[in-house]
Amino acid sequence: MWADELTRPYEACLGAPGTPGHSIEGSRLLVQAAESLKAEQRSEGLRLAEQALSTFRQCGDTRGLADAGRLVAHAMIQQERRKEADRLLKDELAVFQTSQVYTSRSAEARLLLGLAEVSSDRRGQKKREEALRFVGQARTMAIDEADVGLQASTLATMARIFVKYKGDRKACGKEAYRLASQALQLYQQTKDVRGQAIAEHWCAFACGHLGELAEAIQHLGEAVSFWRQSQDAIMEAAELIFMGEWLLHGGQPQQAVVAVERALACFHACGVEDQRELRAVHLVVNAQIARGEPWRAIWTAEDAVARYRHRKERRMEAQALLCVAKGYSHSPSGREQQEVPQDLQMKMKPPPEEAVAAMQQALQIARQLNDSVLEAQVMTALSSTHVKREEMEEAIFAAHDALSHREVKDTVGKGVAFQSLASAHLHNKDYDTAERAARAARDICRKEDLWQGDASGLLSMAEVLLAEDKLEESVETAKEAQGLYAEHKDRKGEAQSLLQVAKARLAGMHYEKALHAAERAHELFLRVNDQLGKCSALGVMAECRSQLLQRQQQQSTAKFSRGKRATGVKAPLPWEELSRAAKVSKEATEAAKRVGDLQAEASARCIMAQIHIFNGRPQSEILEALEEAMALAVEGGEPKIEGTALLLKAEVHLQAEELKDALNAARQAQLLLKDADTASKAKVEEILDRLRVHEFRVDEAPSARATYGGFDPRLAAMMPAMVSGPDPATVRATIQEVTRKMVGKEDDVEADMPLMDIGINSMNAVLFRNKLTSEFADIQLPTTLVFDYPTVKALSSLVVEQTSAAAAAANQAAMAAMPAFPTALGAMGGAMAPVRADPAIITSKIQEVTKGMVGSSGDIDADMPLMDIGINSMNAVLFRNKLGSTFEGVELPSTLVFDFPTIRAMTDLLSQLTEQ
Repeated sequence: MWADELTRPYEACLGAPGTPGHSIEGSRLLVQAAESLKAEQRSEGLRLAEQALSTFRQCGDTRGLADAGRLVAHAMIQQERRKEADRLLKDELAVFQTSQVYTSRSAEARLLLGLAEVSSDRRGQKKREEALRFVGQARTMAIDEADVGLQASTLATMARIFVKYKGDRKACGKEAYRLASQALQLYQQTKDVRGQAIAEHWCAFACGHLGELAEAIQHLGEAVSFWRQSQDAIMEAAELIFMGEWLLHGGQPQQAVVAVERALACFHACGVEDQRELRAVHLVVNAQIARGEPWRAIWTAEDAVARYRHRKERRMEAQALLCVAKGYSHSPSGREQQEVPQDLQMKMKPPPEEAVAAMQQALQIARQLNDSVLEAQVMTALSSTHVKREEMEEAIFAAHDALSHREVKDTVGKGVAFQSLASAHLHNKDYDTAERAARAARDICRKEDLWQGDASGLLSMAEVLLAEDKLEESVETAKEAQGLYAEHKDRKGEAQSLLQVAKARLAGMHYEKALHAAERAHELFLRVNDQLGKCSALGVMAECRSQLLQRQQQQSTAKFSRGKRATGVKAPLPWEELSRAAKVSKEATEAAKRVGDLQAEASARCIMAQIHIFNGRPQSEILEALEEAMALAVEGGEPKIEGTALLLKAEVHLQAEELKDALNAARQAQLLLKDADTASKAKVEEILDRLRVHEFRVDEAPSARATYGGFDPRLAAMMPAMVSGPDPATVRATIQEVTRKMVGKEDDVEADMPLMDIGINSMNAVLFRNKLTSEFADIQLPTTLVFDYPTVKALSSLVVEQTSAAAAAANQAAMAAMPAFPTALGAMGGAMAPVRADPAIITSKIQEVTKGMVGSSGDIDADMPLMDIGINSMNAVLFRNKLGSTFEGVELPSTLVFDFPTIRAMTDLLSQLTEQ
């Protein structure tokens, strides 16, 4: 940009009367050189600038000599010849400082400014410090000479140096903004429109350094206006490119598309057909994808491919083909427009074959051109695409191929290739290799001071460490990445880092810390309008709240279950926590559905079902949520989530004592979770163990008719009267009545309303307990009743539990006091003849037990091995016990199913045993 600034006086002097011929010729050459450099004709620009330098030297024009030297240096910088440019300017400066002929302080200041501009573009902090020293000397001379234009140029250069200076980022940004603002004021004094554009440009970059994106975009808009006033369409387009990049970074893709399409139109109007045009194409494609219109990105990229192919610019054609591949990777509908809201973000699907085909075309061009840089770039993109398509072997091959080009100095590309290797090896569970690749990705970017690649590599490392169960290392690594993103005001990256911290904390069962990190990530995702990130954060938040409720219930139940009066009733949970958990699980479900993430939606519905269980929702509502979760898990190919849903389903059926349904669900879960984590397997075993406890249930025991083959009416008179359990509705109504009378309330008390909120407090709690005890005989209520069971619903559960237990104990005592059937009949004068069971009846009974075990409605082939239809080593003991209950008094071997594997064999065995 400063090439324009230094050639403006020479444009004015062209054709001016009375100007020496050599000066006019030098001015003409200088202006032509600047125009060539702006048009990217670097060799021609350098040649013309060197001729201008020679011309000014011959005529002794010191100002022209200094400016021509600066322009030659600028041309050399474009050709990556910074050392030569530095040496040239230092030689000219030495002549100025030692010669008696060259006495112009203003010209010397310009050479010092040129040296500062060269050194600011060279690597290393020492070079920038040297640049500051040179530009400081130039500014002092400009002030001495009262050259306002030169002062403005030195201030703009100083602002540029501070933008690139390594140190306190915030302090450097503030200083750069201060200097650029001063330059802007001086340019306004001189009415230098181009100078004002340059100053606004560096004001924008200083604001970007400070993370003030809105202010930076505003300054870029001012710079665009100044370039338009100066009728420089190329510089206007260049500024629009910067604006588009920052708008896209700030989550404003709509405005970014507008800005970059204007830039592309300017380039086409000016006939710019070089890398600047290609950069604009890349940016338009990215902005259209971010705006939710990937099909437009494909159209734009294909137009560019056709344009470059027509111009026979093969390398640019390959680059445009990579843009085509990127568009296909983000477009589920291909080239056709998909009717979806523009602001809707969908979960990424695996890239289609068209994306791979476009990359293969680009790779073919690279190999035809023997362009190793382009080939490495294409192979890097291919490796990432294969990872997304879960073609891990191809991904590993492509990444290694990209990294094999050691002569290519593409640090960012190598970092991406290493990350692809890390992802592929992580998928293959080769954790050591994955960790090495992730560390290499981080190290290579850190060495080149590329913070984005460094942070991205750290996140890859954190992911691998989490898979290796190195949870604390994963947390620390993710926090390091978070620090980098926070330092550079990258909210999305910071949110992704916090989400990784939350996942590691969740895996380590630090649920409070995990919830805190996930909530912070959720806030940041909302700020940058990242719906996919928001969905992931909500899923982790819901899981954390569910786990915290489960832990709280276990701890409270254990506390209430201590002592002699343990009831086994689960302790009620705080309604505030239940409400928060229910709300976040619903939000997680809706967010997952919105972005089309079947896995996340299935997981969220499982959590919602768990919250329903905590809330005591109806069984039908819980099972409905689980059925939906299972359907989504099957559609999304997620067996682990399906197994988790089945496990919850088994628990629900077990709570309702629907043992057959519980057993079926638990068995299916066991198959699906065989490769799951230890905790899930342990949960399956816990459910199965609880099912085995119910092997001797009274309601599954055979009746007297089933046991003895018939029923003697004389036994009816001897049967004791059975005590029935309480009606839960009656219990709840009674408690509500007692409560209403206590607090003087006319309406019924809500079941979930805390009693202490309506007047049952520490002063009348004992009286309330005594009234309940008088209403329900044979129950023992704790003295801390109102504190331990604070609602009508909790009290009802306690009373039903205790009265049911009392009724069961009374029935068991009555049955124990009753004489045995044969003795009773003998006492009544009835002789007990030996009972010889009919084999057909035995077979029928074995059929009934077997059908109940395997869930069959039809008879089973008598010669079918039972182990082939579901009676296996896991439930063989339960099957034997059920048969033992059906045929009372018969002792069956523990190896029954193995020794007598069919119904026919068991019939023969039982026929022999019943005849003895």
